[in-house]
Amino acid sequence: MAGSVPAPGAYGSAQPVPDGWRAETGGLRRPALGGPRAGLAASALVAALALGNLAGLPPAAAAAATGAPFDGVGVAAVGAAQPGVTAPAGAGSTSGGDTTLALPAWPLVQSGQQGPQVRTVQYLLRGRGETISADGVFGAQTKAAVQRFQTAQGLDADGIVGPLSWSALVVPLDSGGSGEPVRALQTQLNRYGAALAVDGVFGAPTAAAVTGFRTEHDLGAGTAVDATVWQALVGGAPGAGTYALPLAHEKLPRGEYDDPHHDYPAIDLPVGTGTPAYASAAGTVTAVNNSACGIGVQIRDAAGVVFMYCHFSQRVAAGGSTVTPGQLVGYTGSTGNSTGPHLHFEIRTGSTNRCPQNFLLALYDGVTPPDPATLPTSGCTSAGLVAGESAHD
Repeated sequence: MAGSVPAPGAYGSAQPVPDGWRAETGGLRRPALGGPRAGLAASALVAALALGNLAGLPPAAAAAATGAPFDGVGVAAVGAAQPGVTAPAGAGSTSGGDTTLALPAWPLVQSGQQGPQVRTVQYLLRGRGETISADGVFGAQTKAAVQRFQTAQGLDADGIVGPLSWSALVVPLDSGGSGEPVRALQTQLNRYGAALAVDGVFGAPTAAAVTGFRTEHDLGAGTAVDATVWQALVGGAPGAGTYALPLAHEKLPRGEYDDPHHDYPAIDLPVGTGTPAYASAAGTVTAVNNSACGIGVQIRDAAGVVFMYCHFSQRVAAGGSTVTPGQLVGYTGSTGNSTGPHLHFEIRTGSTNRCPQNFLLALYDGVTPPDPATLPTSGCTSAGLVAGESAHD
């Protein structure tokens, strides 16, 4: 069946290549954090070694059988740059023959993050037999599951899902398949606005979404999801941007995200001091520290939308730094003009405060949120101030 994978512990023991390193002729090199961290050849070698061990082949023979480069010590002999991969048949052909696609780099997914990338990793691990929750929060259980998988694959068990772990973790899928890997696929397609039910069934809606994604990204026709399609999905950034809840999913019930604010468009989320707060969008951080907001941050995205966090007990993201969705930015508290621990959260476009409730509810439900610029500017406030609070609580 499409998407079926070996059971945990059934993998061979490939030569370990740390996931944060790139294999090169003569040894390993660790690239700068955030850049492409492993070439396709290194990923191909790891897959070849794993498959070869399953088939009883020695490493050199496994590499030769799949065309993966092999330098004799268990690492791929690759250069400093990987130009891309050859496009599938039917994809953006040129008069000279095959087209080479420059695929986006696999993202780094690790402890402290949350959002659809984490949930994708969790679904894929569940497809390998892990029993972790797919809650979109990269906590201790998810890290332990990643480390078990990396050990089984012969990778360095650092608990960070980078290029080599992604390449070994994704599985081929096609129409008619089902299971946790399909949920992972649906989660990724929803990042691009597919609005699919994450039900693990590769039916007509999922097939249509895959076809549309392949066509839009010059990946050829069809519904097959291979390693190239996975990398384009996971590594790519949807045009409208990606978002994450400002708090871990399990910290509050859904009903807390539709509560009105007492005075103006915003929301107060009741959590205790020291609760991790995460970036809802990619953007540039401005540090805040005043008598009203207390310790906090503003995150301004590429479109100029500002996401405001107030009353931190501790700020983690420095002013001037850039953050990605789900990145830890601070810990909640009750600094500034506040009557008790909570996270004050706002969305602003220009000088206008927008009601964030529908945006947050969509994120809680795992569906594509509305464009912040379309959020209402009224209708999310209570009739008056709550006793003892002020307009900046």
